[in-house]
Amino acid sequence: MLDGALSKKLCTIVGSANVLSDDESRVSYSRDATGWMGEPDVIVRPRDTEETARVIALAYENSIPITPRGAGTGLSGGSVPAGGGIVLSTERMADTPQIHKNDLYAQVAPGVVTGDFQNLVESKGLFYPQDPASLSTCTIGGNICECAEGMRGLKYGTTRRYVLGLEMVTPEGKVVFTGARTVKSVAGYDLTRLMVGSEGTLGVITSAVIRLLPLPRARRLLLGGFADIRVALEAVDRLMSSGLFPSALEIMDAFCTRAVSEFLKESRADGVLLLAEFDGMTSLVSEETARAAAILKSDYGVDARLETEPGGRETLWAARRSVLPALMRVRPTMLLDRITVARSKLAAMAAEISKIAGKHGVQA
Repeated sequence: MLDGALSKKLCTIVGSANVLSDDESRVSYSRDATGWMGEPDVIVRPRDTEETARVIALAYENSIPITPRGAGTGLSGGSVPAGGGIVLSTERMADTPQIHKNDLYAQVAPGVVTGDFQNLVESKGLFYPQDPASLSTCTIGGNICECAEGMRGLKYGTTRRYVLGLEMVTPEGKVVFTGARTVKSVAGYDLTRLMVGSEGTLGVITSAVIRLLPLPRARRLLLGGFADIRVALEAVDRLMSSGLFPSALEIMDAFCTRAVSEFLKESRADGVLLLAEFDGMTSLVSEETARAAAILKSDYGVDARLETEPGGRETLWAARRSVLPALMRVRPTMLLDRITVARSKLAAMAAEISKIAGKHGVQA
């Protein structure tokens, strides 16, 4: 635990209501979505860059470890305070983003919820493509520190592509600026990209310049059912190799679809589901969905359907986002990992995973 003098100094900086050291708070801020734990001595919630810099400078002077934290939805342990010390939560740094429509960027505080930011920019005819599964709760600062991606990462890439510049506080408590407010900025070291994905090990982000895109004119979701996961993965490779470029391409295996149906208490199709979404100009989207449906029919005998019901597209993506909590309800001891292979090796990967799971008697 921190001594009384240090606690008083922290209270002077951020206010006593924003220095938490009770048992309940320390447990609540001790983990992320991995379930890994590391109990902090104290949680500090600064309001702005100045308070953040003063807290970090105080910790530096007294050799106290600091773990920055967004919403705690990460899956890498990045916000787990393994060394105790201070958890510095950015939850109060959530001012309304400043949208610069003509220049296609926004100035965003780290505590802004990603889904709220998406909705705000779309209301102005703009687009922020990143859509992690925890969209409704995760924050921009956490997304940057984890270099988050989402289901649209296939077409639009990861968070790194959309961070133009940062305001950050170094481990010594100094405020520095990286990058620019323009897409073209090539002078000097690319410290912005170094910070993205650094999981709070190099400093605390207090503001970000986020690149925006024009809002796509149309979005359409194609849904296809398969009996075998390996065939579905072959279809993924076939669709992509044909020159199609979905904005999102996701698969839910039979175990996942059953788990989600039980979790949401909704009746859904059995078997393996493939979801392919296309976005862009209306005419192009119509052409791509038609081509994709034709390929699935001719090559795999799959009658893919276009989701046209009001709210149907959102409902299907909500089901896909529910996979993790649904699986954790079925198997509370579930372990989550991510594997990356060349797209042409997806079906072979699934076959090998199935073989390994069978050998060891585990559900994969």
